[in-house]
Amino acid sequence: MKRAAFFLFSAGILLAFLFNLLSVWANAEALSFDSELKAEGPLKIVCPPFITLAAPTEISTWVKNSGQDAVRRTLRFTATQGSVLYTRREETIFDLQPGEARRFTWQVSASDAAWRRFVMGRAYLFRAYPDSSQSSACGIFLIPISFLPGEGLSALWLILSAALTAWGGWRLHQRGLPADREGAFSALAALSALGILSSLMGWFALAAFSLLANFLLILIVLGRRLQGVDRG
Repeated sequence: MKRAAFFLFSAGILLAFLFNLLSVWANAEALSFDSELKAEGPLKIVCPPFITLAAPTEISTWVKNSGQDAVRRTLRFTATQGSVLYTRREETIFDLQPGEARRFTWQVSASDAAWRRFVMGRAYLFRAYPDSSQSSACGIFLIPISFLPGEGLSALWLILSAALTAWGGWRLHQRGLPADREGAFSALAALSALGILSSLMGWFALAAFSLLANFLLILIVLGRRLQGVDRG
């Protein structure tokens, strides 16, 4: 029973690790996309982790006027269109009153994926004195299935990962584990949750850090388990 519980827990952690890995990979690929114009600061941009053949999805950003005067801004959005060389570009000129915020969305589909793997988008907000220019990019990983949209796939993936991790971890706790091993398993679950949360929130540096830490901890746990098998 302990072996089955370990298998369930490991499957949940592996699903979380893959979720974070694909998200970080897509966003790492997008870092250099359409980066000719240099910006003075980052712009919050939101991409879903996955897109499928079943339905398009949206990339979005928020622009807020934090000043005391009305301002006119120009926002440029660029997305892959089946390639990083052939792109779709849209520019929007708009006015914002003091304290006003506006959300912008752009639809992308699986056919926009470069190398049949990543849909990438960049939003660039041009400078308008006294506000500085801002820019950020993000990437979406293409999963080539047609029976489930990307949002549904993400939800199913996360639910399954959480259920397997929680159930397997609880069963392991009931069966009794050495304190150091239980601590390592708890750290694995916590790092997996942190990585997923960071990916969903667009905190890609933190997501990459948690991914690396999780990978190293997985190697340590596996190494200890193999040593235990050899001693047995």
